[in-house]
Amino acid sequence: MSSNIDLFPFPGQSDNDEKDQVIEPGLPAFPPPLETDVAPLTKAEISQVRQLLKKFGSEKSAPTKPNPIPPPASFIEPVATGTASSSQAPGSNRDLMLKVFDSAQITEVWEVEARTSFKALLSEIENDSSFVRIFAALAGIFPLRKCLRHGTPEQKMFSAIALSDRFLTGISGEPFAGRKRLLKAVGTYFSALSEKYNFLAMENENFSPQYHERVPGSSATGRTIREMQGFLVVHKDTNQVVRTGMVLT
Repeated sequence: MSSNIDLFPFPGQSDNDEKDQVIEPGLPAFPPPLETDVAPLTKAEISQVRQLLKKFGSEKSAPTKPNPIPPPASFIEPVATGTASSSQAPGSNRDLMLKVFDSAQITEVWEVEARTSFKALLSEIENDSSFVRIFAALAGIFPLRKCLRHGTPEQKMFSAIALSDRFLTGISGEPFAGRKRLLKAVGTYFSALSEKYNFLAMENENFSPQYHERVPGSSATGRTIREMQGFLVVHKDTNQVVRTGMVLT
């Protein structure tokens, strides 16, 4: 191992080095601000800023709630008034329902006559529940000519029987003053529709085994037809019974 004499001595410190290591007290100064075109705030502007901070920056001031969104017009209930509007006037709903018949595109004279008869009979019904029920039954059978225009006489007869039975089911147990006239008008309508067959209404007439058949619920000894549940269908030329009337005695 070599002796310490062979090692290089550490460099000595000069007076200049000691002066360089002296730490000046305090922090260095900030660099000067950059020159911009923004002018400093005036006293009036500073006063306005303070007012805004006082108004909107206070923690005590409650946040403003947004205005509630109004509900759609369809969910707003109408306000009851002393005078009923024209849309709520009595009978207006009936008029709108009867316009369903007016909108039907019909050209045959017998269809126009049937529509006139149906509307006249409906206008005589005073009870609202009866009106709606009978209207629904009539709306299910009128108009039909356009739907059955391509059918054979037998096909039209079959369709007319099925739909007339449905009509009678719809008004079953529904008494009203013009019931007998309505049944006759419906029978005339189906007679014109089926071309070769007549549909006969026979309510309140005497029961005849030759033309009628009792339905379940009838009295075996009853002699008067209380309610029809199926029209009596006969051939127009021969008066031959094609279908016996389904009746309740």
